[in-house]
Parts: sequence; C-alpha cells; structure tokens
Amino acid sequence: MRIYLSGPISGVKDYRRNFREAAGSVASRGHTVFNPADLFGAMTLKEIMRWDLLCLTDCDAVCMLDGWSNSGGAKIEHALAEYLGMPIFYNLDQIPDESEAES
Repeated sequence: MRIYLSGPISGVKDYRRNFREAAGSVASRGHTVFNPADLFGAMTLKEIMRWDLLCLTDCDAVCMLDGWSNSGGAKIEHALAEYLGMPIFYNLDQIPDESEAES
C-alpha cells in the first residue's frame, strides 16, 4: 500500500523528526510512504494544501499521527480520506505488514 502521513506541522518544533520516525515505521512494514514533511520549502499554505491533497488522492490509505485533530490541514486531509472511503489508521500499530495487507 501507498500510505499518506497526516499530522500537525505548523507550530510543532520537531515535526520533521515525528514524520520521519513514522515514515520509517510504515516503510519497515513494506509499504510505500508519502511524507509531506519532507517536501516543502518556500511555499504558501494554499500551495502546500493543493499539493498535499493531490498526493493524498494518489495513496491507498492515510495514517493520522498524534495531534492530528489539532491541525487544520490534517483535519482537511482526514475529511477527504473519509469522504473517499480510504482506510484511515489512527495508530502506527494498526498498519498491517504489506504481506498481510495483500491477502
């Protein structure tokens, strides 16, 4: 599965580390990870969200990271994933190994 990571970025000091650790955990289960925290430099919020939502729709599932419900962007990503009927994981431990996900 291709799994999109969604969580708070704005106002979180170590957000890149949080996302990187989550990406490592998901990848260790054999999945492809889309980590939005690795992608953006000097972009406006509107540009970031436009790109994020496009990338989210190219994924198979979403993993909501701790604190996501306090993030406006993550709440939008959650709503879109829910609307599209995508699997949503609320804990890294809920994500099966790729071999289990295929069966």
